[in-house]
Amino acid sequence: MGQNKDSTRRNTEAGRKIPPLLMILIILVMGGMIYGISFLAKRGEEETIRNVVLALSFGILLDYLIADANYAGDFSYNNEKHLWRFVLVFFFCLLVACLLPRLTFLAWPYVVIYVLLTLFSNHEIGFYAATVL
Repeated sequence: MGQNKDSTRRNTEAGRKIPPLLMILIILVMGGMIYGISFLAKRGEEETIRNVVLALSFGILLDYLIADANYAGDFSYNNEKHLWRFVLVFFFCLLVACLLPRLTFLAWPYVVIYVLLTLFSNHEIGFYAATVL
């Protein structure tokens, strides 16, 4: 009786299948980009391994958060239909975050990155993804 149309629409679109390539790509690109930046910055072996292991574990948790939000229908602004858009914005922000140490810390646009990632997913995923960067 008292269901509103928005909640019924959310439940029918919730649980869409996430492409496995998207999940694998998040993990591999995060690990690969962190390895490449660590290699180019001439970090030691221990530091490179630490950075890559952390990036891979953060990528796995990000995959879980995306799958959970997709299952529950918790994405903001119908973003469950555009998961690739979030992933591309996340990869761009990851690249920007890897290049930011070359600038003075006053020029780091992390507030913009937080807002951007939150707009393309939801609050939980956006804050987590931006914090990982």
